[in-house]
Amino acid sequence: MKNTQYLLPILIFAILLIAYAPLLGWFFARDDFGFLPHLPTTIQNLPAILIPPQNWFFRPLSQQFYFWLNSQIWGLNPLGFRLGGLSLLTLNTFLTYRLIRRFSDQKVAVIGSIFYGLNTLHLFEIGWISAHYQTISTLFFLSTILLATSQRRSCRVFSFLTLIAAFLTSEMSVFITPILVIYKIIYDDKYFKFHCQRPVVPLRATISNFKLSLLIRSTLPYVVLSIIYIIFYLSYVHLPGGSVYGRFLDPTAVVKTLGKYLLYPFVAGFGRDNFFGITNTLLAIRSLIIFVIAVYSIVTKTGNKKLVIIGAAWFLVSVSVFTVLSNHTFAYLDAIPSIGLTLIVAASWSGLARKSHLYPIALTLLFLTSFGSLVAAQKSDPDLKWLSDHQQAAKGYLLTFRVPENKEVVLNQNDYQLMEATYYGNSLKAFFKDQNLAITLTATQ
Repeated sequence: MKNTQYLLPILIFAILLIAYAPLLGWFFARDDFGFLPHLPTTIQNLPAILIPPQNWFFRPLSQQFYFWLNSQIWGLNPLGFRLGGLSLLTLNTFLTYRLIRRFSDQKVAVIGSIFYGLNTLHLFEIGWISAHYQTISTLFFLSTILLATSQRRSCRVFSFLTLIAAFLTSEMSVFITPILVIYKIIYDDKYFKFHCQRPVVPLRATISNFKLSLLIRSTLPYVVLSIIYIIFYLSYVHLPGGSVYGRFLDPTAVVKTLGKYLLYPFVAGFGRDNFFGITNTLLAIRSLIIFVIAVYSIVTKTGNKKLVIIGAAWFLVSVSVFTVLSNHTFAYLDAIPSIGLTLIVAASWSGLARKSHLYPIALTLLFLTSFGSLVAAQKSDPDLKWLSDHQQAAKGYLLTFRVPENKEVVLNQNDYQLMEATYYGNSLKAFFKDQNLAITLTATQ
């Protein structure tokens, strides 16, 4: 059984490779061209890419360095980039399995792996190479939680390195510490007696069981590192005024955004044009299976309570930043928050996992509907189609582009298709770097 779980990553990768096969031939698109032309050609210039511009997010490891490393291995072949993203998603799925395994048996952990790994919310995450930063961020996020709560001292020490790596991948890393604190309180009884005793313990006695000093000592280094990171981030990053990332506080918008991220792991890829299409049908059946089993766990009181509490806290804490971001809700941003929902889904299967005659049937249905919807959504998902159109336009433009003799290229900013294909000339700078093109932007009709 022990060897079987280590075969799981290989099995996951093989399944994902088959499911995502149509996307592997995709080209670069939009933001990808914002990184490619600025990559250093020599190792001596490498330190320059570790310092992102101040008018952009501070994600040197998952964006600047990630694009440089892939370009060194694959050149400008997008297939290599996507295989890398697929490998990262495989690792994240396996780490999610290991996380659930701490709270429940292997059957329940497998359910979590299927729900997370074969989820349509990853379509945009894999389809858009620039969105791989979310996959990398999830990797270090999960790694830090698992290492920091390990029984081995060497793992806990190594968790500081993964935490720093997380800081270099995404601003989502600020939520590692609060989730870590919640995890320790719920998971480890040495901090707090989670289960009520019989007879009921008086309130003051219950509070006395909460060993605050021990909790502080075990989490203080993570708190300090997080505070240092937040201070640095706020002082370094200056996003342009009027950006779609501008913050606001609108209660109605907060509720709507929270609802979106709550639904994404269940309906991402839902086709709006063909309501009764194959993708929508499979997603509906999948959601119904999960809902019915959740109701069953509530009625029979067989759900894993610790896993539910940690999952709910994980989702609410990690999704909180998006509730105050204006006009910027994408499925791939739910990569980390959806782990919380994955824990809740897995927890609801705890009782069913003991039913030897029902579990295989439910597991098979969950796998087939998840895999099927993942494949079908690649042709129906409206956001993915938007991205597909842009990458096809870029590929077509670059294949037919001829470098003018004077090396001067004029791009019309009013030509939407042209601007999307070149992303303001960055695609030309990346693929014709040795030509030293002079690119001019005009606003002529």
